[in-house]
Amino acid sequence: MSHSKLWIERADLFCQKIRELQKIHRSQNWWPCLVSPERQNTRAPEHLFKNRAFEVTLGAILTQNTAWKNVEKALACLTEKRLTDPTAILNANMRTLESCVHASGYYKQKARKLRTLAKFIIDECGGDLSKLQKDERAREKLLGIWGVGPETADTILLYGLDLPYFVVDTYTRRLLCSLTGSEHWKNCSYDEVQKFCAHAIPKSVASWQEAHAVIVEWGKML
Repeated sequence: MSHSKLWIERADLFCQKIRELQKIHRSQNWWPCLVSPERQNTRAPEHLFKNRAFEVTLGAILTQNTAWKNVEKALACLTEKRLTDPTAILNANMRTLESCVHASGYYKQKARKLRTLAKFIIDECGGDLSKLQKDERAREKLLGIWGVGPETADTILLYGLDLPYFVVDTYTRRLLCSLTGSEHWKNCSYDEVQKFCAHAIPKSVASWQEAHAVIVEWGKML
């Protein structure tokens, strides 16, 4: 079988699996809410972020190497301390910031990452990350920030700025390995896997948001 034919068959298989997962899990309407009502046990206000893109950005950093429930705790603490915009994050006492994000793990690194990102937003975007929407170098600029890798950058772009960048995570690779019976995907570069997924799923922000969301739901069941 030729490489191109195999590629097409795998793409069709992946697309079919995404449709199946969407029927099972329905619409996820991602990005996740700040606080899930059924799990909320704090008096933190439900939503204090003035800028959705910034809320997504915080979540994208905090979710690195941890479960979302821990991110919710960190976000709830940030709202309690009114650390909900770049200026507040940048001016916050580092110990306070570290305390807020402690639940998400690697709290010293993540506090520093949030402060670095906040400075970028203020310096490069005038305090409003959504201004990156019209910047052709948006992804390049995000990747130039300490602590922001491809997955985090694409999460910010897809969910925070509604730009068409397919997000690849560990679950994406596991799903592809499971579907194709090949461990090849574990060793592929991020860009290679992203290119495959982006060609397999019809290009649209909504489609890619939902595709990634149901892959995460699938991964949680493993």
